[in-house]
Order: sequence, then structure tokens, then C-alpha cells
Amino acid sequence: MRAWNRCCSGETSDPDADWGHHETHGIDAHTGKAWTKLKRWFGYGLHLIADTQYEIPVAFALTPASVSEQPTLRAMLRTTFSETPELAERCRDFSADRGLDSAETKALLWDDYGIRPLIDTRALWREEKSLPDYDASQPITRPLDPARADTIVHTEKGSLHCICPVTQEQRDLAL
Repeated sequence: MRAWNRCCSGETSDPDADWGHHETHGIDAHTGKAWTKLKRWFGYGLHLIADTQYEIPVAFALTPASVSEQPTLRAMLRTTFSETPELAERCRDFSADRGLDSAETKALLWDDYGIRPLIDTRALWREEKSLPDYDASQPITRPLDPARADTIVHTEKGSLHCICPVTQEQRDLAL
């Protein structure tokens, strides 16, 4: 009975751990229906920065599960590079998964340390995905300047394209 009371009262054997969650949304490409997936876990998050050339850890942080990864990463970068500036000088690229995509993180890496952020862009453009003519096999584009009827469009990942005014064919722009 005592274990049941502890479980239902929110009391745990580890008072520093807590609940974390991650929610993802999308549109099923086949049916066009919206879906939501919620993942929950109890415990901690381990945040690790590793040197991939030498395959060794450079920095780590252990946080309660509810702590966001992005601010933790920025704090780890600042601390690591201030304590060991030669790491920042030696580092040319920083790779991470799209869950760590943030303009603030990318600006910190590039502007403050001259490190190229190789972090994939998250798919956040949802409006177009709810339209009836949405085609999941084609990238979503938006006008470069929404206030003008323009033939230059861009994708969510930042690639530029032009639309032929005669044929309406979309072509890649060379950079």
C-alpha cells in the first residue's frame, strides 16, 4: 500500500528527475489526414558534445528530462569554448540533428566562433500541408517577397527557385 501511495502522490525515489515529452505533428502523405505523436519519459536527459574525428566526448550535461535541449546546448558551447578556446579554434563544423535547429544556436556557432553549423532545418511550414492540393513529393515554396507578385520563390530549407512566367515551370537558381 505504501508504494501505491508514493506513486500516486507524485513522490518518487529520485526527487531531481522529472517528466519530459516530445510532440510531433504531420500530415499522412497517402490519406492527407493530420497525425500527432506524443512521446513521454521520466528521468534525465544526457547532452553530449563529441569530437567525431577522434571519437571522444568533449563536454556533457545531465539535466532533468523536462529541460530543453537548445538552451542547454548553447550553454555547453559557451562554457566549453571559454574553458578551452583551442577547441573552438580547431573546430570547423558542428553537426547536430534537426531537433537542435535554432537560429540562435546557428548564430552563436557562426558569429561568435566561426564554426559552420551543419544542422538540418526543421519542417515548420504547416499551412500548405493542410491545403487540398498539397503534394508531399514536392517541396513547399513561398514567394521571396509576399507583398509582390514575384517569380522568385524559396523553400523552407532556404533554396531559391524561379518560376517561368510563361510555362509556370519551376527552376533552381544557381548560387
